Amino acid sequence: MSDSGTERVGTRFGPYRLQSLLGRGGMGVIYTAYDTRKDRTVALKLLPADLASDPAYQERFRQEARTAARLQEPHIIPIHDFGEIDGVLYIDMRLVKGRDLLSVLRSGGALNPEYAVRIAAQVAAALDAAHADGLVHRDIKPANILVMPSGFAYLADFGIASRSADSRMTEDGGAMGSLSYMAPERFGSDPATARSDVYSLACVLFECLTGSKPFAGGDVAAQIQAHLYSPPPSVQPFGAPAAFDQVLQRGLGKSPDHRFTTAGALARAAEEALHGSASTGTPRPPSPVPVPVAPRSNRMWWLAAAAVIVAAAAVALWLILGNGGSQASAAGQTTGVTAADSGEPAATTSPTVGGSATSVRTSASSAGSSGAAPASTAATIGPGDGYDWQGWADPRARCNADDPAMTVAASATFQTVVCQTANGRYYYRGYVVTNPHDAGIEIDDPAPTGDGWVIEHNGTTYDLTRRTITITNDAGHVTRESTTTWRSVLP
Repeated sequence: MSDSGTERVGTRFGPYRLQSLLGRGGMGVIYTAYDTRKDRTVALKLLPADLASDPAYQERFRQEARTAARLQEPHIIPIHDFGEIDGVLYIDMRLVKGRDLLSVLRSGGALNPEYAVRIAAQVAAALDAAHADGLVHRDIKPANILVMPSGFAYLADFGIASRSADSRMTEDGGAMGSLSYMAPERFGSDPATARSDVYSLACVLFECLTGSKPFAGGDVAAQIQAHLYSPPPSVQPFGAPAAFDQVLQRGLGKSPDHRFTTAGALARAAEEALHGSASTGTPRPPSPVPVPVAPRSNRMWWLAAAAVIVAAAAVALWLILGNGGSQASAAGQTTGVTAADSGEPAATTSPTVGGSATSVRTSASSAGSSGAAPASTAATIGPGDGYDWQGWADPRARCNADDPAMTVAASATFQTVVCQTANGRYYYRGYVVTNPHDAGIEIDDPAPTGDGWVIEHNGTTYDLTRRTITITNDAGHVTRESTTTWRSVLP
């Protein structure tokens, strides 16, 4: 595989047709690819070819990818498949259409505090789910956070196992974990842990609030020193509420023991700081201009005094570190799925319409992003309350970028859609509205009936009609609710 990855565009990789280049980094190249077996467009990551010849790495890769594929948290991009083809390891993921947070920050500067905390809370939910399953991300950074127009956020690049020394420096100064967001212990021999991810998330939260990285100045050696020894700067000079300082001081603790125990705890503390500042602080404009980082001349004396030590440490680190890190998308690039509301409705005891999908097709447009149906002589569903010609705004009940909805339906508990591919096949998507942790489900080949659809999956039957939505599981338990929304292009 070349450095650019562009020479593969237009070629075949096993059953995949590589259509365009999405992004590249030290841990591989990402393409938009068409899966000819499953009739869907996906994001396909190809790892450097040398990794497939390392049995120890292969084992870690398969173990982590397998764990990541089990995760059912809505803010984690689903992994469809992984493996090796022609001596190259790959991961097949849902294509998600949105902007990476890096490009959002570069184009607009600091976010308003409410939005910054909302993004952090969604990433924290993804991390807590992964950590509970023993999976550490190691590369939390804005480029790996994809944001939908609605504000729904996805965390990308789970399941990419690190090389044997996962804090290695790349030739261009990058690192697995990207230097600006790496926890202090990553610069030594200690392995990355869940609290390393917490530190990285705190770095991202700082940048969202200020438009600047917490330890942004200087060369590689200076940044490493700052992560190791410098206290976190205050967010107040950037116009952010002072209440966040205490949260970030703990989140950016030099020792893992001094940090929040979970990413969720960091997010909750940030939410408390936000609510406290809302009642006592000065309101901040929604689109603030970030204050430039001034040179910190007061630090230069000790940096100079430690120059020899720092240089030696940096050289030693450079020598023991190798390629790492990956970027989910090039800065400013749009990379693939739709938006979903990030509200937290109450949990339900109703049987889920989510779970493992028989074949998860890509979701690639967002209700409200354009709202216009493609020019076509075929009938399409007109826009309504929360839906349009491709289904609901939430990607769990929405068709992919080019597929129209045949039927859009909802009840008090469920939102569902039946979609049609370009070759005339149908697929069903649905989820439990009242369960924010339901990852949703996709099922191929629903059967049209006289007044709706019947969908079979693993012993469960979903019966959609304009009057009721009925789910019957393999034990014979029936859940039936009145249909509250029904729009269909079928007779």
